[in-house]
Amino acid sequence: MKKTTLTKIAVGLFAAASVNAFAAINIGGVVWNPASGFDFTSQGSIFESAVAPGGALGGIGVVQTLNNTGAGVFCPGCELTFEFGGHTLTYVDTTTSATDDILGFTGGWLKIYVDTTPDFDADAKTTATDGVLWLDLVGYNDIQANGWVTSLFGEIAKGTLGTGNDDGSGAGLFDVVGGLAAANFNTNSVKANDGHGADFSFSSSYQPLPNGYVTPDGFGLFGTGELKGNSIPEPASLLLSALGIAGLGFARRRSAK
Repeated sequence: MKKTTLTKIAVGLFAAASVNAFAAINIGGVVWNPASGFDFTSQGSIFESAVAPGGALGGIGVVQTLNNTGAGVFCPGCELTFEFGGHTLTYVDTTTSATDDILGFTGGWLKIYVDTTPDFDADAKTTATDGVLWLDLVGYNDIQANGWVTSLFGEIAKGTLGTGNDDGSGAGLFDVVGGLAAANFNTNSVKANDGHGADFSFSSSYQPLPNGYVTPDGFGLFGTGELKGNSIPEPASLLLSALGIAGLGFARRRSAK
């Protein structure tokens, strides 16, 4: 009777811990479920500057969806905003493609903030940086097929580079270096061409703002940006799972005696 009861307790503990390990978690007011089939994906609006060779790309934005949920679900009463910069345009190839110019950037960073006063305004850069640092990311320099190294690469589909009338797309990799949620995303789960792992892949598209408009902070381009990676439960949840497994093993050993 005691053996059966102990086994049931251990199994119950394991089941409860397992459920807890995959339940939605809350970091700084941002809520998401690492067991979601969409984990981890986020999409946002981007406002950025035009850049010429030797210049650095920069901009701001706001996250609109996270793991296929809207802001009212993943950040109730708050907002996730971001600033990026430091991506230096070091490579321009006008010969590889008959229609597009190929671009390569090195360096760069992305800082994501959680703000309890939702007030993002693309005309005011300060509204993107007035929260608590949620994730601090740096560009991962990866080796491309033609041998050049870049943290962000892209293409111009139309317009002239650096004038603000160009549009195109881009992609790159990021590593986590800090922020409230750093422990949940430092996974090295995105494989780079050099054989190592980065924490996030990034993709974007961009085009000029209407009628040649440029914001007071110098952002004349707008578009979308997506981050994709993998998140893990909080360490406390993982510990409970481990305790559940240990308890189950203990019960089995007791039953075998």
